[in-house]
Amino acid sequence: MNRQSRSIHAVRGTLGRQHGLTFVELIVVVAILAIIASVGWPMYQSQQLKGRRSEAIDALTKARLAMDRCYSDNGQYSAGCLPASLQTSKNGDYGITLQIQSGGDAYSLVATAQGGQAADTQCNKFYLGNLGQKSAQSKSGSVTSKVCWAQ
Repeated sequence: MNRQSRSIHAVRGTLGRQHGLTFVELIVVVAILAIIASVGWPMYQSQQLKGRRSEAIDALTKARLAMDRCYSDNGQYSAGCLPASLQTSKNGDYGITLQIQSGGDAYSLVATAQGGQAADTQCNKFYLGNLGQKSAQSKSGSVTSKVCWAQ
């Protein structure tokens, strides 16, 4: 082989090589991304549910104001005190119900998770009474007030 043919082979060797990822390298990258996603996705969903809890607290606060206005006007609480516009939270993640007690002298408002928010097993229901009493329940029925109202 002469000098010229060696230099041609040397040039072809470097020019003929492809740059980029091999299939194995690509599979390794995809596997790493899958592991990161499998850890990150549940954390993301959990934070989404937790973030929407403030919607329940906001809806209960607005409903309580409406109830207090009604009591000022009528001298008692009644089912008509809670307008239909306040029976669902702003984005529809909570349904608001009213429970009248003591012949119209007391009430409890209940925000129950619905739709996608129903997956929130830790804070499934929020309660707010006419004297400002706050409590919350998990889906299993245990009291989770400190966690849920700590927003």
